Amino acid sequence: MFLYCTCPRSLAQLHPQGHNSFGLLFDIDGVLVRGRTPIPAAKQCFRNLVDRNGKYKVPVVFVTNAGNCMRQTKAEHLSHLLEVEVN
Repeated sequence: MFLYCTCPRSLAQLHPQGHNSFGLLFDIDGVLVRGRTPIPAAKQCFRNLVDRNGKYKVPVVFVTNAGNCMRQTKAEHLSHLLEVEVN
């Protein structure tokens, strides 16, 4: 399983107590995208997860068991398909 983490700020910046009340974990293949096509509801979901500057409002982690490409390549592909930054 591969993990792609997009965390906008340090945990201390999100909550002064030093921890988040929650974060989100998304499976990629078959949930956010099917092949090379983004699932329309996923694109809308990610529009709601970022602020007007494109920064995530909460920590987000992407997971997949498809090990058919490099992490950076998958992150760039997701960024393009979902129209949000994935690193």
